[in-house]
This record gives sequence, C-alpha cells and structure tokens, in this order.
Amino acid sequence: MGLTLKPNTVLDKIFCRIECGSIATASSMALILKKVCSGLSNQSESLSCDTRNVSKIANEEDLEVQPTNSLAWNMIIHGLIGWIGAIALTLERIHIWLNPDATLSCDLAAFVSCKSVMLQHQAAVFGFPNSFVGVFAFMAPIALGIASLMGYRYKQWVWRVFFSGIFMGFIFSLWLFSQSVFVIAVLCPYCMVVWAGMLPLFFRVYSFGISDGFVEAPKWLKARSQGFYDWAWVWALSLEVFVLVTIIATFWSRWPGLWISLTMSN
Repeated sequence: MGLTLKPNTVLDKIFCRIECGSIATASSMALILKKVCSGLSNQSESLSCDTRNVSKIANEEDLEVQPTNSLAWNMIIHGLIGWIGAIALTLERIHIWLNPDATLSCDLAAFVSCKSVMLQHQAAVFGFPNSFVGVFAFMAPIALGIASLMGYRYKQWVWRVFFSGIFMGFIFSLWLFSQSVFVIAVLCPYCMVVWAGMLPLFFRVYSFGISDGFVEAPKWLKARSQGFYDWAWVWALSLEVFVLVTIIATFWSRWPGLWISLTMSN
C-alpha cells in the first residue's frame, strides 16, 4: 500500500521556509554590501579630495617668489646699515674686553654711551654680545638681495624662513629700544644705527610677503596688499619718527647738557 503526500505537508513547509530564508538572507547581504560599497565610494571621494588639497599646497610651496628690484635694493641697503651698526658694536665690545677703562667713540655723555649699555645684561641676552648675532643675521638680507638682482629665485618656504628671522629681529629691536630708553635710561648710538636698518627692512619684507602670498595676513589686509606694499616706507618712517620723538621727550631735560659738553670739547 503506497503513501501519497499532500501538497501541504510538513516537509513542504520546511523547504519553503528554508528557501524564503535564503532569499531574505541574500537580500540582506545585498543591502549590506550596497551600503559598504557606498561608504567606500564616499571615503574614496573624500580621500581624493584631500589628495587634491595636498597637491595644491605642495604646488604652492614649489612656487618661486619673484622679488622686485626695489625690494632687492631695499634689503641690501638696510641690511648694510644694520650690519655696519652691528660691526661697530662688536669692535667696540672687543675694545672694552682688551681695555676695560677705555672711553669709546660713541661715549658722548652720561646718557649717550655705548659702553654703559654694553655692560648691562640686556646687551648679552644669549650669553654673548647681541651684536655678534647682528653681524651674521644682517648678511641674510644682503645676500638674498644680491642674489635676487642676479636673477636667482627661491621657493616660498625659503622666504618664509627668511621672514621669520626678520620678524624676530624686528621684535628684538623693539625690545632693546624699550630697555635702553625706559629701563637702562642710556642711549647707545650704534644700537640706534641697527634699529634704523631693522625697522624699514621689516615693513618692506612683510608687505611684500603679504602681496606675494608667503606671509599670512587678515583678509582685509590681503585685499589691500599692493597699497600696503607701496606705502611700506610710510609705515617704517612713522615708526622711526615715533622712536625718535620718544627718545627726545624721554631725555628732554638732558639735551642741553649734551650740547654744552660737545661745544666745550670742540
């Protein structure tokens, strides 16, 4: 006697559930794979975007700065002024080492004396005379200015390093000015020669850096970079006049004594 299975047997139900489960599992896996692929695609786009930004930055760093002849001459002239002042200070400092009782060529009065300033701790911030730093530091703008006139061009990172040195020299000069006038209360003529070279040099290189793009600046200043560069001499002159007026006003009562002593010595 044979057995006949009905269409709706337990075995059919089991096979149906297995088949439906397989279909559902396959659909779920397909959905998961789709999401994963979409995520990888977005990540790939992000990575490619970042790569483009990195390439853009790298290309900017590879750009060569094109300094004008005016800037080159400015760096040479003011670099020489600062270098001459640093050399004079260095020679006078050596003179003091060899002869501590000597009177220096820049010792004009009690409040105008290189020697009085040289013997203060502010004159040797790094453990040796500050002028030693100036002798070597001022060679940089002179050399870069000459190289620019000869047609040599350097990458933006070179100019960034150069400007960093100029900026530190500018801040250091302002600090030495404040120490000389308000703390030591004695003027150093050769030091003022160094300041006369450093202050204009900073404004010229800074304004050129903004115009050329290797120095960061606020948007409003970047929009007026060319005008700022053209008027850099005005900003430098204004600061120098401020320094001069401050010196005159601070030592106002002492100037007559200096004129009298100079007249009598002649």
